Order: sequence, then C-alpha cells, then structure tokens
Amino acid sequence: MDFIAAAHASSSSANTLSPAVPTGTQENDIMFALAKLQQSGTPVPPATPSGWTLLADTNEVVSGSNWALFYRIAGASEPGDYAFTWTGLANNRCKAGIYTFRDGFDTADPIDVVSDTGYTVNDTALRAASMSVAVADSPLIFIGGCHSSSSKTHTPATNPATFVEHVDDYDSSGRAAFHVASVIWA
Repeated sequence: MDFIAAAHASSSSANTLSPAVPTGTQENDIMFALAKLQQSGTPVPPATPSGWTLLADTNEVVSGSNWALFYRIAGASEPGDYAFTWTGLANNRCKAGIYTFRDGFDTADPIDVVSDTGYTVNDTALRAASMSVAVADSPLIFIGGCHSSSSKTHTPATNPATFVEHVDDYDSSGRAAFHVASVIWA
C-alpha cells in the first residue's frame, strides 16, 4: 500500500466544500474523504457525492460538529474536485480532505472492517476502537481529526503496530486538525 497524496478545502462560513482530487490519483486507486461541519443542534452528514460510499458518520457533542468518512475507487477519468454539501444547514466552519492510496486493496471489495465508533470527548487523544483483521498483511488506515480553535498536531499510533504518518494538517478557518496514518498489519 502506498500513500499517493492529499488535498484539503476549508471555510469559516460555508455549507459546501470541494476538495480537489489529489495530484497523482490514477484509475483503481482508493480515495478516502473526511468531511467536518461545526453546527449547533444535531449536525447531519453531508450528502454523499455520486460514486462515494459513506463508511462512518458521527456527531461530536463538545463542539457540535459532524464528522463523515467516505471512500471511492478512482475511475479512468476523475473530475477536478468533489463537492461535499450539508443540505439545509447554515454556513459554518467546515473542512474536507481527500486522501489517495494505491495497491494492497481488492478494488471489487476494498473495505473489510471499519471502526466507526466516534471517540467524542474533550481530551488530547485521537482513538479508534479495536477491530478484528482476518487476513495477514492487511492495510490499516487511521483517518481522524479534532475540532480546535488553535493549531494541533498528532502523533501516529504505536499500538497494535507503529503507524506511518501521511497527513497532520490544521486549518484555522475550518477549526479542524486532520490526521491520516497507516500500517500493514502482519
């Protein structure tokens, strides 16, 4: 599995974001997209763009943010960007990122297990729930983030193995830090 590239978009006042398809993305690569909108009340996920599949959706109660994770297998001709729109919601702080990986995935059935339990407390840890991986040498990808009014950085996990960091990106207009790391689980 190889990490290819990332692309982000953010705004301090929007309900639609259109991050670019990461540079170097090719047919049969797998793309993941993380989208976050801060919204008072009960936030909802953005509408799923055509060709994408929603993997996880969680509401973070401390900041009132919705976090949604999607994936897509890249086609022969990808558009320049994808729009993530929170329909019917007021403009607010939001951020979206797309992350491209290559190799190590069955493109017909790329996702075997998802840990979609949101860890939504006010502390310093980004966490994923445990999962069972049935096949040796499976790629494990951590995609997470936090809402914050000040810059944050993250340290990749070392349990159950040492993850390689690919993205540690903070944006003040979206008030969000996104983190992407991976490991081949033996």
